[in-house]
Amino acid sequence: MEAHQDGEIRTVAQLLREDVRVSAAPLPLRYDGRDTFLASTRRSSAAGRFRFVATGANKQLAAASYVRAVVVLLGSKFRRAVVEAPTGFGTQPGEYQSDVIFLKLPLDSKHVYPLLKQREGVDRAYQGRDVLYFTRLRSEQTKSKMRVITQLSEYKSMTIRSWSTVTKLTAVLNSAA
Repeated sequence: MEAHQDGEIRTVAQLLREDVRVSAAPLPLRYDGRDTFLASTRRSSAAGRFRFVATGANKQLAAASYVRAVVVLLGSKFRRAVVEAPTGFGTQPGEYQSDVIFLKLPLDSKHVYPLLKQREGVDRAYQGRDVLYFTRLRSEQTKSKMRVITQLSEYKSMTIRSWSTVTKLTAVLNSAA
């Protein structure tokens, strides 16, 4: 865990079993095998950005991770993301996974939107004022291009939240106002 936290990929390679499986909920990321995981880590700007905590899953050793940095979003950004969402966005949670991608300055949706890869029939992306909206068909999540976002150098200036979380936090903010 320390080696990955510190971005020491060679050490991670020596420690991992060949049949390792890594997933990263809520994103539809799953890496089967050491080589696949290491290839993604080398391309990703995420190496060295995470803290790890030892845990267990299915009676096996596991590690939970979280991003080191704390991202603070203003309530006004949440409210605006909900009010300005595309018509019908997030209204079919059983069929589609919907997420809001909040962009930190200097990023803006005009420049980041063209970088979003979309698989026809699976993904749909929408450009907002200072956010992007991304929805994917749940039955085809493993085919989604959402995971490509984590490989962008711009990813470190993004915060991705599920539509459910955004609407619930907005409701809490509105009731406190």
